Amino acid sequence: MELLWEKCRTEGTEGARILRILGNDGQIEIPDQVWDHEETGKRLPVLEMAEYVCSAMMRKEPKPAPFQETIPVLCGDKVESVSLPKTLVRIGRYGFYNCGALKKFTFWSSMAD
Repeated sequence: MELLWEKCRTEGTEGARILRILGNDGQIEIPDQVWDHEETGKRLPVLEMAEYVCSAMMRKEPKPAPFQETIPVLCGDKVESVSLPKTLVRIGRYGFYNCGALKKFTFWSSMAD
């Protein structure tokens, strides 16, 4: 599983927003942190998931890195289970829209939105 993400700031904390998930099986397990290789070389907590993150109907797909281009997007009916980290505080609108095969969804009470 690979993640497409961007930096974000939520309630004064710098972290990462997951834009899209790439993978070959229906199991999504989002880590607590992502590695920021480009600028600081530090780990950022995963704070948010973007709008339509797992929806098959995203208006503008984020561009994957060259090494990720052959990995399919994990969305829609391909998603069977989701496990979210304790650091996550927000899921954007329609995050799991039309994920009809989703059977298991695990999250923490620390999620506010």
